[in-house]
Amino acid sequence: MEEIYDFEEAKKRAMAEAKKFGKTIIEIREDEEYWLFEAGIPGKKFFDNNSGSVYINKKNGTMKAFHLPNIENLKFLENSKIIYKIDK
Repeated sequence: MEEIYDFEEAKKRAMAEAKKFGKTIIEIREDEEYWLFEAGIPGKKFFDNNSGSVYINKKNGTMKAFHLPNIENLKFLENSKIIYKIDK
């Protein structure tokens, strides 16, 4: 699938969303259709409801929230690859 939406623009939008929750992007995953920008607090290991984490569609830039547990989201995690991960 050819990417149409700009990755840097997607990243900027995801960072703004994470910032609303006092977080930053700690991991980015992708599959053929989506990027997943996972929000968190570097160096903090605690239960998190994934607030601020978003999917962005590579084709049209549509953004949607990412929440666990959700079977669709678990499948994405299983079938996607990590393209960025912050050192914790």
